[in-house]
Amino acid sequence: MSIVIPCFNDGAHLGEAVASAFAQDHDDYEVIVADDGSVDTVTLEALDEAKQHGARVLRCQHAGVSSARNAAIGAATGEYILPLDADDRLATTYVRQASSVLDTDPDVGIVGAGTEFFGSGTGEMHPAPPAPAAWLVANQLPVSAMFRRDDWVRCGGYDEDLRWGEDWHLWVKIVALGRTVRLLSTVGLYYRRRPGQVTENVPWDVQESTRARILQAGLPIINRFPNDASRILAAQLNQLQAVRQRPSERLRTAALRVLGR
Repeated sequence: MSIVIPCFNDGAHLGEAVASAFAQDHDDYEVIVADDGSVDTVTLEALDEAKQHGARVLRCQHAGVSSARNAAIGAATGEYILPLDADDRLATTYVRQASSVLDTDPDVGIVGAGTEFFGSGTGEMHPAPPAPAAWLVANQLPVSAMFRRDDWVRCGGYDEDLRWGEDWHLWVKIVALGRTVRLLSTVGLYYRRRPGQVTENVPWDVQESTRARILQAGLPIINRFPNDASRILAAQLNQLQAVRQRPSERLRTAALRVLGR
């Protein structure tokens, strides 16, 4: 089992992520930190500390989070993969509980859990078990869900060209293989809320580009569940069109383009 942590200039929080990875109540896993070309002193020191604590540290050229995750998974020796962002933390039971599900059910391809938020926002989120077609219109899980390395290979890994939703895209590709998704009832991830997070300011053209790739990757799902897919996609299209027509949304998208986001 391999926990993979991409990091780009986030040394202020990396130590917490690494500590939570090494605090798992499981005795057979590795921790790999993929440095995405960090340059600030705090992060470089945090990377050295992670290595001293037993993590494998890969130094990569700056190419984005998907590239860093792919590099870490490519170097991983574990049969199962659990990604963790450098500013988040894992619950101590997550690896044991999730790997047990994959061990006992070969049809399961993704194991997720509840999320507890901290930082600038608090609360908990416990997603319901998603129907396969539901993946076509919305991401059902955060990036920190466990999957099989063999499925990552079959899917071609994270798409390094996507500017948003790369984890969603991977989940869809795995579900399209015919894998099922299992959700733990417990909290597995502690997700840090921060003002101005990238996921809160995504221009429509970037979102639409990802959604087009999602539908392309999800064609096997549409073919297997045509009625569910058509119903869900029609409802989502109506909702997206209504939101796009709001003056405030058009202004926000234009401003984000000017800012280069």
